[in-house]
Amino acid sequence: MTTALEGGSSHLGYLEETSTRDAQRKLLRVAWLQHRGGCLALLVVFVAFVFAIVVERSRVDASYAAFVAGGCVGRQLVPGTCNTAALALGGQSTFTTIGIALSALPLLVGVFVGAPLVSREIESGTFRFAWTQATSRSRLVLATLGALAGGATVMAVVLGLVFGGWYAHVYDVVLTPLDSPWQATPFVTTWWLLPAWTVSALVLGAFLGTLIRRTVAAMAATAALVGGLIVAAHVVLPELLHVGASTARFKSEVGNMVLGTINSPPQPGWHVPPGSWLVRSWMTGPGGRVLDRSASVHVENALSTRTAASGDHWLAAHHVSFWVSYQPPGHFWMFQGVEGVVVLAVAALCVMATVCLLKRRAIA
Repeated sequence: MTTALEGGSSHLGYLEETSTRDAQRKLLRVAWLQHRGGCLALLVVFVAFVFAIVVERSRVDASYAAFVAGGCVGRQLVPGTCNTAALALGGQSTFTTIGIALSALPLLVGVFVGAPLVSREIESGTFRFAWTQATSRSRLVLATLGALAGGATVMAVVLGLVFGGWYAHVYDVVLTPLDSPWQATPFVTTWWLLPAWTVSALVLGAFLGTLIRRTVAAMAATAALVGGLIVAAHVVLPELLHVGASTARFKSEVGNMVLGTINSPPQPGWHVPPGSWLVRSWMTGPGGRVLDRSASVHVENALSTRTAASGDHWLAAHHVSFWVSYQPPGHFWMFQGVEGVVVLAVAALCVMATVCLLKRRAIA
């Protein structure tokens, strides 16, 4: 008897599991039928980005081969053959253009896929059929969001890897600033942070669509809010880089450095770890007192006519030191993680808020 009961229980469990899988497949099929236009648009954008990056990288790789063949690696880029090869290798404008367009991917996904997700159903009246089936409205919307977020994540990860492999290859030879992942465009287009922003924008757009219930208005609100968040992240990041920054003391290099906020990669020969990001610089006088702008200009003028050795002697005689704060390369992924966690936390809050709106608000 016990064996028969166990067999029946196992059979019921198998039937329930099969039924659950069938229900999930049906939900995904409904999500595809309702939003295949947005999915196909994402696919077109993805193919266009991959094509542009691959074509441009092929051009850069050919220029790099010519650069190496000319014996220009490690040589000073004076006017002549190597300088011409370096300019051909650069392609900075194309790199920057593609990078800016790629950093706008979350905005496009949020506006054209996330915002119409629920608002279009409400505005067109199709929710009266879709949301009165055996599946609850919350479950249907969550399944749709999950499917779209999964596709957008895969797309963003691939684009981040392809684009990241571009600037990390040949640009460290002649265009060191482009090689720094701390720059605004490379920072937000990594394989990890680009998907986080993309999913967050998608979910934020869905929430605004549920709240506003008008497609055009939801798209406009999503564009304003997601765009504002992206700009705010660019503005806030340089300020956050002061947190946990290391400091280094320099000597006569002060003549080659702008005092105050820097936000640039280190110059060749500077004694900071490769891949660091310079944040701020300042001078101190006797007793460690920070010099004001006029005193710093006086020091710069005094050093401008001296050699490196005599400049170091002059600094020591006047008890003047030059300091710079920088973020070491090991902190890069720490800042990536912090921003990514914040962005994904916003996405999670938007999901919960969307579910609450669907459950508690009567939609007529």
